[in-house]
Amino acid sequence: GTQGGTPQFKPDIPANINTFIRPTEGVITQGYHKEHYAIDIANKWHTPIYAAAAGKIITSQDGWNGGYGNYIIIDHGNDVKTLYSHNDVRKVKVGDTVEAGQLISLMGNSGRVFGRTGIHLHFEIRIRGRKVNPFNYF
Repeated sequence: GTQGGTPQFKPDIPANINTFIRPTEGVITQGYHKEHYAIDIANKWHTPIYAAAAGKIITSQDGWNGGYGNYIIIDHGNDVKTLYSHNDVRKVKVGDTVEAGQLISLMGNSGRVFGRTGIHLHFEIRIRGRKVNPFNYF
């Protein structure tokens, strides 16, 4: 776009986007597709879940939460956020600063969990509010 006749550059991909690490170990039980804008990684009860990149905790709450169950959102700056849901135990609170690879929760099956997914992490990457395929950023 332009403002006052001067082109305004907005990068398509924020500078910190290539710094993500896989947030947990396990088997991918569901990938990113038209009806599932995330990846699901299944493993056993209380498998550690780690921050995929450094950032600040902006959401950390228990409950149903629209089916997300106990979930966490990390703001990584540059309008990039990650979401970690279906946790059993959260290890961080709103306002905490975390480093990439820091323990943030333990895997569970809270919220809307059924069928083949069982105990798992539902992991989303959001850029400018849009859910993108996490496989493109590991």
